[in-house]
Amino acid sequence: MPSILQEIFSTDPHLDSRSIAFLIKALEKANTPGFDYLEFKEALAAQSKLGIDDATAFKSTFATASTIGLDKTKLIASTKHYINVLKEQKKLFDQAVEKRLEEKVNLKEKDNQDLNDKVKALQNKLTEINLQLTKLNNQIAENSQGIESERLKIEETKNDFEKALNGILEQIEVDLTKIENWLN
Repeated sequence: MPSILQEIFSTDPHLDSRSIAFLIKALEKANTPGFDYLEFKEALAAQSKLGIDDATAFKSTFATASTIGLDKTKLIASTKHYINVLKEQKKLFDQAVEKRLEEKVNLKEKDNQDLNDKVKALQNKLTEINLQLTKLNNQIAENSQGIESERLKIEETKNDFEKALNGILEQIEVDLTKIENWLN
């Protein structure tokens, strides 16, 4: 069952739901005690369901939150905290993508290069090595298919993640601008 935050940040149906869920889980894990940006965002969503315009919803939610100690500085700081959490997730994701590329693509490409070098050397020995040449060429073909398939999967996952990340960051940055402009 998706969390409230997942519902709030999943307004664009084109964003990858797995990436959204992963990023929301990171936000929830980094949630600081007390009323901060995440609780503010949830309260805004509740106001939005009532058809209240953004400016009024921001002001009303902030007025209520200020009665329990939230001020604009704390709200901005917590908003920036979550932006940094997402940026750190991006770094970790990029590292995982690089590792995956190394494991699934680069090593196989190097393997293919080594195999191609052997093919060239074996071509000089003609008759007794024809069987080995056939085996190596078949292995190269298999690796090439696997490489392209893995590359496409990884690239698709990376693109989905970046779309989800950008979608959430865009929402948070819009909220940050509204907080800075509308809350005095």
